Amino acid sequence: MESENPEAPSRRETLLPTLAVSAVAVVAVAAAVMVKRVDDPATNAVASAQPGKVVQAPPLAAPDTRSMGGASACKSCGVVQMVVAVNEPGRAQPRAYQMHIRMDDGSTRTIEQRGALAAGSRVQVEGSSVRPIS
Repeated sequence: MESENPEAPSRRETLLPTLAVSAVAVVAVAAAVMVKRVDDPATNAVASAQPGKVVQAPPLAAPDTRSMGGASACKSCGVVQMVVAVNEPGRAQPRAYQMHIRMDDGSTRTIEQRGALAAGSRVQVEGSSVRPIS
C-alpha cells in the first residue's frame, strides 16, 4: 500500500498559488481601506476646507531687489558662468581668456583678460578687468 498519491501536487507546487492568492487579498483589503478614507469627509482636507478662504504668499522680491529676495550687494558684482580660452593660430599658449559673467542684476557680461578665474567664482567687474571677491 502506498501512502502517497503520485498525481497529487507537491507542497512546493501549491505554495506559489497560495502566496499569489494571499497577496491579491491583501492588496484588495488595502485598496478598500484607502477608498473608504478618501470618501470620508472628516479625513479629506479638501472637503473640510472652507470655500472662499485662500492664503496668498507675499511676493519673493520687491521691484528693487534681486534674485533670492535680497537687495543687490553691488552693481558691478556677479558670478563667472563660463571661461573660454582665446587662441591664436601657431601659439601653444592661449592669448587670453574670455569670462562670461552673470551679473547680480541678471545681465551677462563678457570680459577678456590674461588670467582667468574658475567658473562659479564670485567676482567684481572693474572696467574691463575682473577681480575675485569673497
